[in-house]
Amino acid sequence: MSTFGRGIWVADLPENYCYDSEELEVNTDQTWSSDTTICSDIIVTDGAELTITGNITVSPVAVVKVLYGTLKVQGKLTCGRLRVVYNRRPTKLEVSDWGEIVIANKYLEIQEGATLDIKSRGNIT
Repeated sequence: MSTFGRGIWVADLPENYCYDSEELEVNTDQTWSSDTTICSDIIVTDGAELTITGNITVSPVAVVKVLYGTLKVQGKLTCGRLRVVYNRRPTKLEVSDWGEIVIANKYLEIQEGATLDIKSRGNIT
């Protein structure tokens, strides 16, 4: 419930709204094949490779960030913000094998020097 001026109003939170301020750090090679919702930021680092083959939904207020490593999407990743950061170490985003990335807030950042590879009918919307 909120107040604005003299009125009181209630609004429903958006679908899949959740947020946990503790980051989920991926620093070893992993494959996520189950369907799940994640409420925190996801950080791929330490040269790790995160492969998504399931249906992963990340809270629209969280960010998926590749700092040093690879994010491979072969299933479906739905998120609010996606950043592939180049900091003089290899970073890569790969979408393949009918993989799909849906960016709800339309925020996609791929810094110069990072690699984007879309193949085998991969899709980013």
